[in-house]
Amino acid sequence: MLICRDAQCESHYPGSPLSVPLHVTVIPNIYMQREISLARREDDAASVLRIPVEVPAAAGPVEVSLRGRNDAPALSARFVDGAIEISAQRMRAGTYQAVLSIASVRDPRLHAQATLICVVSAAG
Repeated sequence: MLICRDAQCESHYPGSPLSVPLHVTVIPNIYMQREISLARREDDAASVLRIPVEVPAAAGPVEVSLRGRNDAPALSARFVDGAIEISAQRMRAGTYQAVLSIASVRDPRLHAQATLICVVSAAG
């Protein structure tokens, strides 16, 4: 590592270059797609959408949360058998947006988020 006196690094402080021992451990993280789209009609019955999720064994148990930004109380999510199941009840016409999160209970470094957009068209 160079310790520079100026922005162009033409002059160095005494002791530069400096050697710093660096150890990096790369661990697999939780993975799911970043954007999830759901299209429905007002008169559609309740439905479930399964989103595959890769959860490394080191993550252990996980928690799922769904935070709505446009008040989407008819949406819920849970982790079941390697996937997040998003349940959608009947909803009024409109566009609903929420943030879907999954995180390890044991290790806060292991997590993933996705944007969920649900477009509900008028019954017809």
